[in-house]
Amino acid sequence: MGLILVFDLDQTIIDSQQYFFQRPETYESINTLKDEILTGGYLNPTIIDILKRASKLRDEDVTNPMDKKVTAIFLLTNNSDPIYVAAVDSAIHELCNSTGKYYTEANIDPDTRFMPKKPYFFDSIMMRGHSKRVGSDPSKSLNDVYVMLRYLEIKKKPVLGSIYFFDDIYHEMDRQLNAFGFPDHSIKITPAFRRGEADLTSYKSILDRLSKLEAADTPAVSSMAPVSALTVARSKPLKAPGRPRSGARNSEDPLTRNNLPRENLNSLPPLPLPAKRPSIFGVWPELKASQTQGGRRKSRIRKLLKKNRNKTRNRIRK
Repeated sequence: MGLILVFDLDQTIIDSQQYFFQRPETYESINTLKDEILTGGYLNPTIIDILKRASKLRDEDVTNPMDKKVTAIFLLTNNSDPIYVAAVDSAIHELCNSTGKYYTEANIDPDTRFMPKKPYFFDSIMMRGHSKRVGSDPSKSLNDVYVMLRYLEIKKKPVLGSIYFFDDIYHEMDRQLNAFGFPDHSIKITPAFRRGEADLTSYKSILDRLSKLEAADTPAVSSMAPVSALTVARSKPLKAPGRPRSGARNSEDPLTRNNLPRENLNSLPPLPLPAKRPSIFGVWPELKASQTQGGRRKSRIRKLLKKNRNKTRNRIRK
């Protein structure tokens, strides 16, 4: 199994601004927000460089998917605004020119129904209100990584040395990576990323790892003098051209692969999202249905008891 890169969103990948949030639920909002993010320079340039390099390794065409040098790139965020998250993903998708597995048949996460349907850069996304996360402000842990791997139908637990976690805040996953002997795989964005401010973060561990993986693909250069073309003899016939890169998929349009129309996204109808969307710090109401139903049942029982008491009193009075 290759590397598994897990990224926080706000102040790690992007310098978040309040006016980014609470946009109308349309594809036009996603495109407008994406353009604002790209032209305003809100993305962390070092993280984007890491994502570009990692996605090239992820997209390599190999016979066995488990042989990929980068197995997955995950977004694990306590943000809960689907329009904003989709817009940031679209900006990264455009910059890296790479499509992940989220919202495709290769990812079986049922919570994708809360997200806009589009080509995504990330292989899996878990937001604050995800049904597998507990609490109003859940800490991020290795268990979240294992859940996202299962959504990709990878049942084997990864080697902990393959996981790198990027965040500007300390979480349970940092403690776990430290405890298992991988403190340099917990990359703390220092200070929390803001455009125009110096980034003092040490990215050395991941940059060195990516360089080693990239070097493995680089053919060795012979120091011998070049041989005349007339004297070259081949012991084996040339191999037939291999399959296209996984990102290309026979040059299909990514919009077509995801059953999206080819016309401009601005002309598409409103997104098929729940009718009522909470604030960015809220939780999807549907994910807490079991809690609210319990309260409703108790209310109904109280009403019935009160009604029965009133009937009894009326009989006594008669």
